[in-house]
Amino acid sequence: LFFEYSRYSGSMIRNNPTDSMQTHDKYLTAAQAADLLSVSTRTVLKLLSESVLVGFRTGGASGDWRVLESSVIDFISKNSNQPQPETAG
Repeated sequence: LFFEYSRYSGSMIRNNPTDSMQTHDKYLTAAQAADLLSVSTRTVLKLLSESVLVGFRTGGASGDWRVLESSVIDFISKNSNQPQPETAG
């Protein structure tokens, strides 16, 4: 199993030598994930460090994070079933 990153499509291509199919996983920046989740980038980094979200650090001096879009979607769907606080009206 190995990965190739396409900087043009923003996708990670997962190649499995035992499988003839390729899957394309889209990765987001930490800021993009934060926007989708309506939280701060710091919160996304905390969720990554706690393995709540799936991602990886890029190489280089900045070491930016890329977050698997499907893990963000899963997080939203798992947490959207929480009871919403009632508003006084």
